[in-house]
Amino acid sequence: MKEKYMNALTEVNAIINNSSNEVIDKIPTRFRNFVSQNMNNNYNVNLDLDKSIIEQNISKEAKSIIALIYRDYICSADKRQVLIYNEVIKKQREEELKREKYKIVW
Repeated sequence: MKEKYMNALTEVNAIINNSSNEVIDKIPTRFRNFVSQNMNNNYNVNLDLDKSIIEQNISKEAKSIIALIYRDYICSADKRQVLIYNEVIKKQREEELKREKYKIVW
């Protein structure tokens, strides 16, 4: 695994470990084990516990993983459906922009 992803998993692990028990209990043990087994143990993470996750000085990879954890394990089923729907719409828009940008004109 690339070092940047291992570092991101270290950041994710630090955030999980500083979360409430209610949040931690929603994240499957198997996933938490994956994170702890694949993180970079030599990478130091400095979290500011007075700041939100978005405000933390962590990598975009870690923020993406945290977003997926939130979507898949923490939020309500209704919120999950909204998030997935928004992701689909965003992806469709990106594809439309690509088609326009690379449109072949004869």
